[in-house]
Amino acid sequence: MKKLRFLLLTVLVVIFAFQSIACNDAQGGAYEAPHMNDRVYERIDEEGFNTLVEKIYELVEVDGKRYELKQARDEFFSEYYNKAFTMNTLASINYDKDATSEYWQEESVWALNFAQNVQNTALEVEKAIFGSEFYGEYFTRLYGEEYAESIFVSEVESEEQLALSAQIAALEADYNVLYAAGKTNALYETYIQLVNLRNEYARTKKDEEGNPYKNYMDYAYANVYSREYTPDEVSEFRNSVRKTFLPLKKSIESAYGQYSADESFFPNQIVSYLPSVIKNTIPEMLSSWNYMIDKGLYDFDISGTKANTSYVTTFYEYDDAFMFVNTKGSVLTDLSTVIHEFGHYNEKFMAKEELEDPRGVRSYDLAETHSQAFELITLPAVKKLIESNFSTENLYESYLYSLFDNSIWAVLSNCVFDEFEYNMYNADPEELTASFIKSSFSSSWRRYWGGTAPNFFQVPHLFVSPAYCISYAVSLIFSAEIWASDDPIQNYLTAVEYGSYNYLSTVYTAMGLESPLAPETVETVANAFTSYINEYILG
Repeated sequence: MKKLRFLLLTVLVVIFAFQSIACNDAQGGAYEAPHMNDRVYERIDEEGFNTLVEKIYELVEVDGKRYELKQARDEFFSEYYNKAFTMNTLASINYDKDATSEYWQEESVWALNFAQNVQNTALEVEKAIFGSEFYGEYFTRLYGEEYAESIFVSEVESEEQLALSAQIAALEADYNVLYAAGKTNALYETYIQLVNLRNEYARTKKDEEGNPYKNYMDYAYANVYSREYTPDEVSEFRNSVRKTFLPLKKSIESAYGQYSADESFFPNQIVSYLPSVIKNTIPEMLSSWNYMIDKGLYDFDISGTKANTSYVTTFYEYDDAFMFVNTKGSVLTDLSTVIHEFGHYNEKFMAKEELEDPRGVRSYDLAETHSQAFELITLPAVKKLIESNFSTENLYESYLYSLFDNSIWAVLSNCVFDEFEYNMYNADPEELTASFIKSSFSSSWRRYWGGTAPNFFQVPHLFVSPAYCISYAVSLIFSAEIWASDDPIQNYLTAVEYGSYNYLSTVYTAMGLESPLAPETVETVANAFTSYINEYILG
């Protein structure tokens, strides 16, 4: 049995569903998994689940029941633990396919809460089994001392924490409905409630020194995203970005309107054309794409009812993943988005388990590196694809302009979002009003981007994955550092092989590169962008 990861399934990252164990390589057991059409959502039998849990607790206290206990434990994980995550993933996907559906909204909340309950119960059950007077030694020998120790040091969620998570899940599920309906006032109120509840949740947790976390930002940086820097420390990085990327933004804006060529890009074209981009960049990655297509593990449909997001989410039970893309039918928007998401998808097959950090950390900075670096290193292959299949003049130049414009946007805007969230989660509860939110967002926007700020609620991450956004900025600097290096393909493969279960420093050190948070690295990347833009866009 593969070692289980007891990742805390907070409601705050479920959109991206990074609840996975390390995936098999592309020739492994995942190929025996069912087609997406055969993965049917249904609520799990709660009564049966509770009965089995009671049986396990009874068996733990009685000598001579080793075989029965092992059978019951195996049933718990195969029939309930794995399936709970599968149902949670299916409910989330179906809700995102139709964000107007009240049924899927309800089911996505139920499935998430049930999965969190199963996750918490699994840890309690394991603690009972491995701590059993009769069976603790046997199960420790069977699954290893390292695993047993990880169980004892893992924290069980209290009833208070589970209740807070359930409230947060319900509010998060409201976001799509409220946004689609244009209910602005309700969105402000929902966000205020989310900030307060998340801070309340964070204060139930303790840091390495045994002190309660001050707010959710501090908690999430350390525990949800496994960052080696704090919200306070990242301010130097944000200032470096503002200093070096604002001039770059103004430079590329001079070409605005010159490169707006576009063509229709339909779902069947995505399926047909992407293999050539992959093959002409890193042929070894084709098996991941073929698996995804063969198993139907994607949604490229163009629909007005789809959620305003794109992502890759893991099917824990089958050790594979699903790609969801909110397509627009445009080469400029959809091609880069699918390439980006495939960087995520492929990592789940090519990451090497033996390179994982034994502490089980999960770095979202690294996860976004796999996607953003892939966009950059595929540029020659995209050029070949566009020139071979589309006739519109300047279409590749427009793609190039769009990619670099969006990259500059991503670095600057996600610093905006991080600074904004820092101000929100550090604010006193009485300060959190609609006017305070508006003024804070506008102030941060002007500092990093200039001009009139959009509405903050247009950024879904602020509602469904708080404290996440800085990973886009940090990882894009790291991605560009890889792209501008002497051997970008090999460095990219190294990043993928190290996967996401590592600290960022482990991976850039393995490549012989510098920290992407260092001001010198930010400047180096800005200079590389400047040279490329001057030569291929402005030149």
